[in-house]
Amino acid sequence: NINNIKQIDYIIPFCFPFETCIAAATFQSQCPSIKVVPYLFDRFASSSSLHRFRFNCQLKFNKHVELEKTVFDHSHKVLFLPSWEYHIKNYHPQNLNKFIISEHPLIKPIMTGEKVSFDNNKINVVYTGALLKKVRSPLYCLKAIETIICMHPDVVIHFYIMGDCIDVINDYS
Repeated sequence: NINNIKQIDYIIPFCFPFETCIAAATFQSQCPSIKVVPYLFDRFASSSSLHRFRFNCQLKFNKHVELEKTVFDHSHKVLFLPSWEYHIKNYHPQNLNKFIISEHPLIKPIMTGEKVSFDNNKINVVYTGALLKKVRSPLYCLKAIETIICMHPDVVIHFYIMGDCIDVINDYS
């Protein structure tokens, strides 16, 4: 109904989960004037963390590639991280003109500290994103950070995360 009140120009779904891209493509198929520009982070069909077992991944692979194709067919452009490059070239060559390689977007500086407790007298480092024990376990990084903080107590690390590593981060904090 939002599109009936005020015309939507673009939908930019961020992939993880990929279902956001599927929803945007479905919506675009009902409202063709809307341009969809997915921003692909974590892989979908070739993801090693999406499935519990490798066999499960192989079983669903072709169907997941079809879902990706549907999304890409409905997309005006597709921004993607380098981790997608091989997969795109091999499984979606028909849409190569739509793809634009990118990196993680820069985060806009926080203008207000109402919800964030940064210490302006210290060096504040921020990590935002997903941490998954089987994909991006933070343990090695946390050990390195611990060493850095011992040598430089003026460094503070802030984590804004989703995934199954919240307990690991909380234990370290």
